Amino acid sequence: MTTSDNSALVSIIIPAYNRGKYIHRAIESSLRQTYTNIEIIIIDDGSKDNTFEIAKIYEAKDKRVKVFHQDNAGVSAARNYGIREAQGDYITFLDSDDWLEDNAVKFLLDKQLQYSDKLIIASNREVFMRGDGTMYYYQRRDEESRQQIFSNIEETLQNWRNLHLASSCYKIFQMSIIRSHNLKFKEGINNHEDGLFVFEYLHYVNGVYYENQQIYTALKHFQNSTFSMNTRKLIESLTEADKIMMAYPGNTPIIMEYLKIMHVGSICHFSRRAIETGASKDEIKYIRDDLRKYFDFAIHSPQVSIKTKISLYVILYMPSFVGQYCITPLWSFLKMIRDLFMKKVEVSGQ
Repeated sequence: MTTSDNSALVSIIIPAYNRGKYIHRAIESSLRQTYTNIEIIIIDDGSKDNTFEIAKIYEAKDKRVKVFHQDNAGVSAARNYGIREAQGDYITFLDSDDWLEDNAVKFLLDKQLQYSDKLIIASNREVFMRGDGTMYYYQRRDEESRQQIFSNIEETLQNWRNLHLASSCYKIFQMSIIRSHNLKFKEGINNHEDGLFVFEYLHYVNGVYYENQQIYTALKHFQNSTFSMNTRKLIESLTEADKIMMAYPGNTPIIMEYLKIMHVGSICHFSRRAIETGASKDEIKYIRDDLRKYFDFAIHSPQVSIKTKISLYVILYMPSFVGQYCITPLWSFLKMIRDLFMKKVEVSGQ
């Protein structure tokens, strides 16, 4: 097995917008990496708080930290800025309110050197923040370290959700592939832009190596940009990203099938939240019009889960005001059941 020997430079790209309360965790976790030949590229996306000033303090202390500023243009533009400035042989992405385990970069790089023709994917844990600032996560049942290898894009897309392909984080990308194929995030798309980038990258590797090694912690709170958008803009952005994927040259019928399954699943997921939070009639109509295009396909496809099929019927045929008053109590009940079977673990301040 090939292991990293500090000869390869790894760039950690951190886009940041108004994350002065959290960005220290992201930077400090990067600086603690056991693999030390790294550069930390921070792109301040026009923050109105002290995010930029905090990042500059770290830049003054450690030459591996490099801080840049741009007028507010969105996370895709910030990541693209980071890619342009990065000098690394490999890159990995870290959101500014999340943090890495100390061995994250070493783990990803070791696996990349061992499986040089594949996209390397690890796992994460989700930490939830209460209103008072304390944090917790749900302790799942112990499971053995699981490794999976997929040899092509069709096999990979079949496992889209299990492989966390909708996120660009807890993965490592080869800069040579990004440069030679001019891969970048689509600016102006603010939802599913990660999935689009990963999808395009998958065309230039031979599948995926996945291991459920938790190397990344994702902080979940109500300031997440995904849910600060209004429902229609969110769905429009997601749909635009999916349309680009479906129009990608060289898509096989199998790829198209899994892209449609992915799209229906994503729309159903966000539609539940839209109905729960009382989206407008126009927003609900927009969602339903989109889902009707895929209804026959989804209902008859054996690859679409029963859960998604039931969601389709509920979203399309249940009056939205009924859904609003039914979904919230049901969601609360399911959370209560989850709490009974999963241990809630408090997280100490980072």
